[in-house]
Amino acid sequence: MAGKKISFPARKSDKDFAKLWLGSVGIVLLFALVSEGFEMWSLPIILIFFLGGLRYFNKTVWGIADQVDDCGEYLRVSKGSKTDEITISSICEVCLAYPNHKHLITIKLSKPCLFGRSVTFRSHKGFPVFRAPEAFFDLKHRVDSAKNRRGQAC
Repeated sequence: MAGKKISFPARKSDKDFAKLWLGSVGIVLLFALVSEGFEMWSLPIILIFFLGGLRYFNKTVWGIADQVDDCGEYLRVSKGSKTDEITISSICEVCLAYPNHKHLITIKLSKPCLFGRSVTFRSHKGFPVFRAPEAFFDLKHRVDSAKNRRGQAC
């Protein structure tokens, strides 16, 4: 069954910006380590920017699903060459991944799928950033209805 596409992959510009950020902070770290006037107290600050950026971009750019199709009773999730089907009844919670990224939706599962216990995807191209997308409300309503039919929470 062909499903309705409810996601968009990360843009090339997002991936390029992530590489630029990590590369520039890495170069600053290298120059700081080889320079004579290097102060040891600045190393933790540079590492925080590097590791924080690495974690942030992993969750918002590299770790998101490439495509999510709504096929009625299940979602077909693809990332790279892997594809898995997640039934609506196996979803425990639908939430927005980050308050400042309303277009990133995370679904938390009662049992792990091919991609783990949660899947994050970009619901639209990023605009409007400050408003939750219709796909979020639709999916949340369907998951809540499935929970009520089951009569239990995850």
